[in-house]
Amino acid sequence: MKAGVWYLVADLDGGPRLFRADRIHTAEPTGDPVRRRAGAEPAGVWETLRAGVEQRPSAVRLRVRFHRPRPELFGRLNAAALTGEPLPAAPRPGEEQGEWLLAEPAVSEVGRVRSLLAFGPAVEVLDPPEARTLLAEVAAEVVEMYAAGG
Repeated sequence: MKAGVWYLVADLDGGPRLFRADRIHTAEPTGDPVRRRAGAEPAGVWETLRAGVEQRPSAVRLRVRFHRPRPELFGRLNAAALTGEPLPAAPRPGEEQGEWLLAEPAVSEVGRVRSLLAFGPAVEVLDPPEARTLLAEVAAEVVEMYAAGG
């Protein structure tokens, strides 16, 4: 447990990984016995994984709002980057209360924000300004490409 959050340390694809317990929605016992790698002590593995998360190379923290009808998809695809739980966003004129959520993913560099374009208008980057500028430029290039007719 760290800062009131429980974590599960488990192997995935042959290597140790950290999973936030509150993001685990279902689990089924397999009946298989627990197997630890030789020389791997839980406390040491935890310290290594925790340090890797805390010492991310100069992450760029984004502030985004995303449309509520599919929060599980946004959360699943961005789970590793989220710095906390999404919170309700204040509605804008013409929007109903509770339609949008705010999240703060951290990316290694601003260019990684391009992946959010896959959500179309269901995700809006609010900060930092350079991320918004980059997305506007990329979106303009796409519009220009399709407007040209192929």
